[in-house]
Amino acid sequence: MKKILVFDIGGTNLKYTIMTPQRALLVKGSVATPTAGLPQFIAMLQKIIGQYAQEIAGIAISLPGQVDLLTQQVHFGGTLPFLDGVNFAEQLQTTLPIALENDGKAATLAELWCGALAQQNSGAVVVLGTAVGGGIVLNRQLIYGSHQQAGEFSFMQSDPGTTMQSTFGDQSSAVQMIKAAAQKLDLVDETNGLQVFQAINAHDSRVWPLFKQFCRSVALMIHNVQTIIDGDCYVIGGGISAQPIVGATINAEFDQLRQDNAVFAATLSRPKIVTSQFHNDANLYGALYHFIMAYDKEEQNVQTTTNKRVSN
Repeated sequence: MKKILVFDIGGTNLKYTIMTPQRALLVKGSVATPTAGLPQFIAMLQKIIGQYAQEIAGIAISLPGQVDLLTQQVHFGGTLPFLDGVNFAEQLQTTLPIALENDGKAATLAELWCGALAQQNSGAVVVLGTAVGGGIVLNRQLIYGSHQQAGEFSFMQSDPGTTMQSTFGDQSSAVQMIKAAAQKLDLVDETNGLQVFQAINAHDSRVWPLFKQFCRSVALMIHNVQTIIDGDCYVIGGGISAQPIVGATINAEFDQLRQDNAVFAATLSRPKIVTSQFHNDANLYGALYHFIMAYDKEEQNVQTTTNKRVSN
């Protein structure tokens, strides 16, 4: 049985699993992401790889930053700037095949492979976290763009301003929304999403307007993307997508947006807006799928046949 070691590298946690191409999850673990610098970070990866080196056939990695698909080199590093310019094959010093993918695009591949986009022709994944990541699918193909920057929703401007505060990455930040709500609730821990959502689910007047505006911002962003790609379905990802009220309120705000402008409703078809079934594990599944497409020809043929059946 072929086994792949899959990493999901985040700014806070470094998650890893051993999975088969058939998506069987055999091992799952998580450690704090070393943020002091590249040597400590690589040492942690090598330690985990060393534990499973004798039983794995390859390594799949989801991470922040742009990935050069030809050289497997990372550009910029998102929340981990020391990753800029890193070539993982060289740094890890392993003969095992390695496949890297940007985290937002990995989440999109997971949905395209076996999630909410598996039966759709076109759409997008919107990952709500510190900022807004994601990816665009057209005709069942993940769109990378000329510079691997397609789907960088965070940098879309929500008004004519030129600061980061005027971008959807700021106004649709789940982390910032949780922090602002926690402050209004006078919580000691401003990252306590559980308590914040208890108040949101109760429609607490201290936080409900803030949450509603957050969902309105996400709905407006989806509307703007829809005018360009004409997608069938948008998938809301990220940890907060596990809260049913998130998807419900984004849908309600999207409908209100269309009601507020009759031309929108009369001209533009309404796409489906659903929440991810993977939540925080989407990047792991997407990184695995990317590895399969890069290296596993036998499994790739199975997936290609499945995709043709869907598109037909």
